[in-house]
Amino acid sequence: MKEKMNTEEAKEIYQIRKIVVEPVIGNIKENYGFTKFYLRGLEKVKIELNLISIAHNLKKIYMLRGKINLENEEYIKAIDFCLIIDCN
Repeated sequence: MKEKMNTEEAKEIYQIRKIVVEPVIGNIKENYGFTKFYLRGLEKVKIELNLISIAHNLKKIYMLRGKINLENEEYIKAIDFCLIIDCN
């Protein structure tokens, strides 16, 4: 694994991961107190994680509500909302 992580490709992927994934997971764990799953089974865990994702996205919308208007079209395009796990 150490050899794999020392390749240029792995370093590039990890750099992107730190920017895209880590802040969202850190926010969910620290600010929402979501550190473990309370349900069992893959389908139930997916639902539980998607509920947390929805809460995270709703908070983003709430915080951005004052910044979104018709003149800020570029800002709207830059907003990234996501569900962490696809239910399909």
